[in-house]
Amino acid sequence: MIRGLVYLPAVISPMIMGSVWYLLLQPGRGMLAIFARNAGISTTANWMLSGGSAMAVLILVNVWQFAGMTMVIYLAGLQAIPDEQYEAAHVEGAREWQVFTRITIPQLLPALRINVITNIIGSLSVFEIILALTDGGPGYATESLSIYIMRMCYGNRTGFSTAVAMILFIIILIPVLFSMRFFDKLEDA
Repeated sequence: MIRGLVYLPAVISPMIMGSVWYLLLQPGRGMLAIFARNAGISTTANWMLSGGSAMAVLILVNVWQFAGMTMVIYLAGLQAIPDEQYEAAHVEGAREWQVFTRITIPQLLPALRINVITNIIGSLSVFEIILALTDGGPGYATESLSIYIMRMCYGNRTGFSTAVAMILFIIILIPVLFSMRFFDKLEDA
């Protein structure tokens, strides 16, 4: 039941999720403002007016939405570890920390690799949540390269937007290659 609830936001489209959170965060009339008013808390804060708070909301919504997918990958990695390895370690007198560092973490490296790479790609190319919640604002405080590429493409600067897309590809490729090399070294050790 809890696994299903944690995974549920990952099934919802990021654009729909952003629209729902946009409605929840409306100052004075959103569900969060209504709950605060009913709880006796006086708030008229508009979370989307300052760049810092808008970015914090975007990060929280994005993490909340995709934590379920990360959880499922880690859960699959944990379930793939044979119980016999844990039993053998306990028979040999290993402490819990030793079991964790010498059995669990090395066996979870493939799941960790997948999660790190997909989260690098997802966080550097975030688009729908920003478009639905802030549209890159206030000002350009929450604009990502993906939003910028879209603005340039539809602003009759297609060639420029293609060049920026190639730069975004390189920006994503560099940390992905570094993380792959890092995990290769960890797995070889």
